[in-house]
Amino acid sequence: MFSQIRDCIESYDTITIFRHIKPDGDAYGSQFGLATYLKYRYPNKKIYCVGSNEGRNAGLFPEADVVSDELIASSLAISVDTSTKDRVDDQRMFLAKKTCKFDHHDSSEPYADHEVVFPKQSSCAEVIVKFIESIEPVENIPVQAATYLYAGIISDTQDFSITTANYESLELAGKLARTGFSLSEVHYLVNRQPAKIFQVTSAFRARMQFTDNHIGYGYCDKALMDEYGVEYTDCKDLVNQFGIVGDIEAWVLFIEDYLEHPGEFNASLRSRGCIVNKIASRYGGGGHKQAAGTKAMPMEKTKELLKELDAEVTRYLSK
Repeated sequence: MFSQIRDCIESYDTITIFRHIKPDGDAYGSQFGLATYLKYRYPNKKIYCVGSNEGRNAGLFPEADVVSDELIASSLAISVDTSTKDRVDDQRMFLAKKTCKFDHHDSSEPYADHEVVFPKQSSCAEVIVKFIESIEPVENIPVQAATYLYAGIISDTQDFSITTANYESLELAGKLARTGFSLSEVHYLVNRQPAKIFQVTSAFRARMQFTDNHIGYGYCDKALMDEYGVEYTDCKDLVNQFGIVGDIEAWVLFIEDYLEHPGEFNASLRSRGCIVNKIASRYGGGGHKQAAGTKAMPMEKTKELLKELDAEVTRYLSK
């Protein structure tokens, strides 16, 4: 299962590791966790992490390496947590001699020479842990590698609270924890937020709207972001504010993509059980069954999406 990627790793002296655009904790954790492990396992190889430093958990992880086109072209390139080719943060990945991919998305599309995709895993970091486990006991790896991977798991599972988190998520996380890092410290570092994020969260809660058909939704536009001095990447987690509302089945955050598509909204869809990634795919997006997203929709399209979500919730609840 992992043998082809392992053979590639052992065949190359230089390895470049890529993540998805607008990286989250799982993208960072998978990338730096894999890189730190490979540096330990293959100390004579040159390992680099590539990508922009604009994600939500940037302060928890190192900055990316600055590498040349020539270096990438001579390397084995590995992407993590990146479902489609266009979402790779640095498209120079495809200059590489050979490409590999670790992922966990339902909507994952082939683009690398060798791929391992486990859609049943709740995070890509879990896939990386299983890869390591195919080589040696996870408890043997460096504490720093384990810390990064654990951060990735709790980021994508929201502290093991989402529907795709299961006993295996806990088992893999437990094996990482045996290396000895502080659980409380990692949870704090992943979940901490500046005061301005705390304040915009309160303002966003006041904007939440709820339908009679168990749907919650809200819009985060540039005016709100400007009012509190926050940026797009600061607000993506606001979708999680709906998760504690007991009388909704599905929820959506519409956030203005003011940098690339002013006046249009990206959507983050979540649910407790109904399928939302099929709806997202009809609007040019994708993702997991209960956690998906879309990009750049005009206001009228957001209303159409809400109608489709309403119909899906009705179908789901009528089973």
